[in-house]
Amino acid sequence: MDERELIMDHWKRKITGIQWEPQIDYKLIFCEALKSLADQKYSLLDIGTGTGRVIFENGLDKLYRKVVGVDIRPEMIEICREKSRGMKNAEFHVMDSTKQTGFQAGSFDVVSAMFPPFDAKEMYRLLNRGGYFILLSSLKGDHKEVVSRFPDMDQVAAGKYSFGTVKSLNTALRNAGFKIVLSNIMRYLWLFRDEEVLKQFYEKITFTKVFDGREQRLAGLTRNIDGRIPVTRFLCTTIARKA
Repeated sequence: MDERELIMDHWKRKITGIQWEPQIDYKLIFCEALKSLADQKYSLLDIGTGTGRVIFENGLDKLYRKVVGVDIRPEMIEICREKSRGMKNAEFHVMDSTKQTGFQAGSFDVVSAMFPPFDAKEMYRLLNRGGYFILLSSLKGDHKEVVSRFPDMDQVAAGKYSFGTVKSLNTALRNAGFKIVLSNIMRYLWLFRDEEVLKQFYEKITFTKVFDGREQRLAGLTRNIDGRIPVTRFLCTTIARKA
C-alpha cells in the first residue's frame, strides 16, 4: 500500500476501546441543530468533512436540497465520493476552508463545521441572509493530558482547531458579522483502554505517527484504577446566524 491507501484504509476502520464519561453524546446538539434547521429548499456546506460522517450518519442528503462537503485532504474526498455513489444531490471537493473558496457568495443556507479550521469572514460570505453557521470546536484545555507530554501536538490535535475560549470564538464570529444564537460548553473525559488504542486514535486524527520513538512519554500518563487512560475533552457547540 502507498501512503494514500494506508490513510484511507485507516479511516475506514473503526477504533474500539474508547469510552467517554459521563455517557453523553458530545455531537448531539450539533447534529440535532443541523437536522432541525433542514429544509428541502436549503443547501448545506460541510467544511472539513473528512469521511463525510456528518452528512452520511445524519442522512442530511435526504433533508436538504443539496449537500456539499469540502476537505483539504484528497484521500478523504475520495472516500466521500465512494460513499455518495448514486446520490444525485451530494458533491465533494478538495478545498482549503481557511481561505476564500471557489463558491459564490450566498451559495448556502447552512454551513456546518466539526473541528476544522476556518475563516469566519469566508463562512459569512458563503451564507445566504438569515443562514446559519453551526460549529463544534475545541477550547483551551482540550486534550491537555496528551498535549502536555507531546507539545508539538498542540497545533495538530487541538490548537489549530481551537479559538482558546468561548469569548474569543464568539468575538471572531461577531467581527465577521454573525449574531450568536447559542454557545453550549461541554467538558467530559475520553477513556482509552490502553496505550495502543490511544496511539491508534491520535494517529488517525493527526495523519502522523506522532508517538514513534517517544512512546516512553506515554508511561507518565495518569491511569484509572482499572488501567484506562483518561483524556480531557473541552468542547463548544456554537450556532451563529447571518443577519
